[in-house]
Amino acid sequence: MQYFIKYPLTWLLITGITVLCLIPVPETPAADVPGFDKLVHTGMYAVLCAVILWERVRQSATKPIRMSHCFVGAFVLPVAMSGAIELLQAYATTCRSGDWWDMAANTLGVLLAWLFFVFFYKNKVKNKKIAQ
Repeated sequence: MQYFIKYPLTWLLITGITVLCLIPVPETPAADVPGFDKLVHTGMYAVLCAVILWERVRQSATKPIRMSHCFVGAFVLPVAMSGAIELLQAYATTCRSGDWWDMAANTLGVLLAWLFFVFFYKNKVKNKKIAQ
């Protein structure tokens, strides 16, 4: 229960992404743009990872950040969620089909957000130590 309270935006995004990935999607003109679908997947999962990390950093005043926990929570779990959704699309829906390239795009989004976080968080910590 504490995770629902500590990570409200994360849970909102997880719910939203899951619902969007399992409901029928109407055809739009953007669907005709090559690669647009993969760009959307990359963006959704980059935002999810960034929000998870932001909510964790927001709480860091009370508990220091452990990078191993951040890696599991913000990298491993979203990638696993991506795989689970692709399997659900393939085997539990009639209106969607699982696509492993979608999972690759999702993983790319998570990886980009993770690398961005690691780079800037380490620089922030390094600059804090220099200032002291």
